[in-house]
Amino acid sequence: MDTITVIDFGGQYTHLIAERLRDRGFYAVVAPPGTPLEQLSYSRGIILSGGPKSVYDDGAPRCDPGIFQGDIPVLGICYGAQLMAHCMGGKVQPGETREYGKNSLLRQPDGSALFDGLDEAEPVWMSHGDCITDAGPAFDIIGTSASGIIAAIRARGREVYGVQFHPEVKHTPRGLDVLENFAGKICGSRKEWTGGSDIEDAVGYIRETVGNSSVGAMTSFGVDSSVAAKLTSMSYGDKALILYVSGLDRKGDPQRAERLAGRMDLHNFHIVDAEDRFIGSLSGITDPQAQRNVIGNLYVELFDDYVEGMGWDKDKTFFVQGTLYTDRVESGEGVGSLAANIKTHHNVGASLIMEKKQKGLIVEPNKWKYKDGARKRARALGLPDEIVNAQPFPGPGLALRMINEVGIPEDVAGIYGRANGIVSRYGLNGYVFPIRTVGVIGDQRAYMNLLLTEGNPDFQDRAAAATEVVNRVRGIGRVAYSFSRGLDQAAFLGTKPLAFDKKNLRLLREIDDSVNEAARGYGLMGKISQMPVILFPGPGKPWVGIRPVGTEDYMTAAPVEFPARLAGELTEKLMGSYDLGGVAFDDTSKPPATIEWK
Repeated sequence: MDTITVIDFGGQYTHLIAERLRDRGFYAVVAPPGTPLEQLSYSRGIILSGGPKSVYDDGAPRCDPGIFQGDIPVLGICYGAQLMAHCMGGKVQPGETREYGKNSLLRQPDGSALFDGLDEAEPVWMSHGDCITDAGPAFDIIGTSASGIIAAIRARGREVYGVQFHPEVKHTPRGLDVLENFAGKICGSRKEWTGGSDIEDAVGYIRETVGNSSVGAMTSFGVDSSVAAKLTSMSYGDKALILYVSGLDRKGDPQRAERLAGRMDLHNFHIVDAEDRFIGSLSGITDPQAQRNVIGNLYVELFDDYVEGMGWDKDKTFFVQGTLYTDRVESGEGVGSLAANIKTHHNVGASLIMEKKQKGLIVEPNKWKYKDGARKRARALGLPDEIVNAQPFPGPGLALRMINEVGIPEDVAGIYGRANGIVSRYGLNGYVFPIRTVGVIGDQRAYMNLLLTEGNPDFQDRAAAATEVVNRVRGIGRVAYSFSRGLDQAAFLGTKPLAFDKKNLRLLREIDDSVNEAARGYGLMGKISQMPVILFPGPGKPWVGIRPVGTEDYMTAAPVEFPARLAGELTEKLMGSYDLGGVAFDDTSKPPATIEWK
């Protein structure tokens, strides 16, 4: 079968490239960077992925240099493009301006088929800090970005191409056409991939792994864990334990879980109330990564306790999880073991999960799926639309949506001045808020401060200002807008940490319910893919962050507008109903800001 090989340099989207090609009918596989050229001779084409390193770093991953000189067509994406330029006489340097989120490819026609069908100015999605500053003698420049930075190159006399943007993500609208042009027109690969029976393969994988041992799964009734629970139940019927853990969930979720378990025909289903245990375990812990580890371990402990209560041996019972590839790659488990740890997902990196993995007891039927792939599998399983189309809710629940610690940057005055120099051009005022949120900069973890803005409420201006700030101001990774006026930078710097306790957990639960009810009432849920509601510390009183985004694969995302009148009404309602310092609407794309704040 004709094959396209994707070389993995640890990029967040590596496996997505192969999945998108298979979606178009081309068979694609992923291989580590050290793969020798002779082992790639079967390939019709080679794609070099993005990655978290800089090409000039010590230990930066390389591929067999013969790849660039052989007869097999090559396409480098982001790091892959920089690597080919670096290896063939060009220059790669840190950019004065980073490019994250929406941008434009300005084509320079070169007679190749790579950009067939695309406009001369094409919207694309960027995610890089380093830039190709000199393509070198081997390459022609065939595209630049709106910022004037090299965005596409082609080797002279060979079918070797590099693009700085990401064609594999949905936020590059014609990106799949670029991949199809490369695979079909340039590589001559035939569309021979039809896929197997996805559900039969998944059930077979579970049965082959578990055998005659005992097995259980935990589900939050989000799409990922519901798929895993249903597959487990299909594989072993009432012999499989299915658990739902309450405590960090949303208002009404335990009742919803009971109802959905019946609709999904999940046998041997049980609910465990663990709110007090979660609060006791998390009390006094403010570091987000430490919180994720505590939560992941507690889920394992609760599972093991229930298993032992049934008379099963916890050290011989398999644990089925809904883990997606996005969870694994963000936790540093890329195909080539080169991915950076962006945020340690509770179901991937917690220490007790790792112990079970070492014993071979973790089963992950979705481990090569992205979110859209999990939804396809859920539809094939006949799961209720309420689950298939549900907005994702993280396994750590509301604990992931409460910022507890305070982080004041050393250069507050400098950051404040640089940020305001940008946002003032958009009719906004900016304030450095002393909390840090997680992000991804060039496929690496970034933990940077929030910039709060107020002033002109025009959404397009706000989004443009947010993009420019995170690209140009070091230390700011997220920008959110407040409809409040008379904000005080000095007062913000007096913010104290927020306790993780029953009072704040239940406050967040009520606010989350109010925000989602308002969004439904405004008719906005059809535009919103996910909307985290965050409680974070402010001076004297907590603040609320609202993060509505649009996305399909959840690897990239764009902020969704809450119309000014509706956002103002919601702010007024929340401020009148709860003892809050303010409300902020997140205007930042992913990357560089992740969808969740921590």
